[in-house]
Amino acid sequence: MGIWCNPDIIVYDYDLTKTKMFMEIAGFDIPNFTPSINGNLYPLTLILAVAVVIILFKKKPSP
Repeated sequence: MGIWCNPDIIVYDYDLTKTKMFMEIAGFDIPNFTPSINGNLYPLTLILAVAVVIILFKKKPSP
C-alpha cells in the first residue's frame, strides 16, 4: 500500500472555531454545525445493497 501506510504522513492541524468564523464572514450562517462523514450515505448504501442482492439472484441458476 506504499505511502498510505507511512507513519510519517503529513497531519494537518485544523480549528473548527476559526473555520466557523471564516464561514460567517463569507456569508454562511452555520449555528451548531458539526462536520459529518456519514452525512447522506444512507440512501446510497441502501441502493447499493439492493443492487448487490438483485445481481446475486440474477446470476444464481434456477433448478
